[in-house]
Amino acid sequence: MGFLHPDKSKRLEEAINSYVSYEWKIPETREELSKFIAQKGRLSKPRKEIRFLSIRKNNLSRFKKALKMLGIKSSIFGPWKSNTCSKYYCLIIKIEEVS
Repeated sequence: MGFLHPDKSKRLEEAINSYVSYEWKIPETREELSKFIAQKGRLSKPRKEIRFLSIRKNNLSRFKKALKMLGIKSSIFGPWKSNTCSKYYCLIIKIEEVS
């Protein structure tokens, strides 16, 4: 597509909007936070913990800060490598902290 193509701006905007955003929107209220935990968290019953995985440590750091403001303790671990060799991080909350 040339520089002066009439549909350039429209197609460029479509291409940019098609990319996935990996930035989490962290809720601020306790109710929204509990919905977020149910949506994004992975429950491990044997370990009695809820895990959150992200390729961006910034997501987990901001989430940890929001949890701390509500009095919920959490820990961030990583980076680890997946089977596809991409780095990821993990935030862990003990179930008794949330209950």
